[in-house]
Amino acid sequence: MWRRRNDKESIAGFRARSYLRQLELQAYSSLVSALLVQGELTESRKLTLQTLCSQLHISEERHKAEIRRALCDTDLKKASEILRGSDACFLWGLESKHQVPSQPVAVPQNAVVTATRHIVAAAVASQEITAEDVARNSMPRRPPPGHR
Repeated sequence: MWRRRNDKESIAGFRARSYLRQLELQAYSSLVSALLVQGELTESRKLTLQTLCSQLHISEERHKAEIRRALCDTDLKKASEILRGSDACFLWGLESKHQVPSQPVAVPQNAVVTATRHIVAAAVASQEITAEDVARNSMPRRPPPGHR
């Protein structure tokens, strides 16, 4: 049977460890934000981050995620551009293995899109609709069959 004293001690220990981890993550996040606004990612800043990663128990994945978070923060990016210029974030993007700027998302290609394009092309070819209608994204309304 467990003694109640041990339960309280284990809960208190768990809370203390959780609180410590929270402080470690907040400290690392704040430092990444500050260094990003200060400017380029130099070798000395990389070394500082590596040292802190080991001291604060930050994994490589978490390190990259924090840099991506900071790069996506518009306030941090604006402050960095005002203080250091528009190219200040380039090496930070390389460190996170995240391309800066992000590439636009392509229009999805599926069977419905392909079929729609074929139908519109056939309608234009048979002169049921004009290319201007397609460009305006408006099709002429026709009454349903059997309607006068």
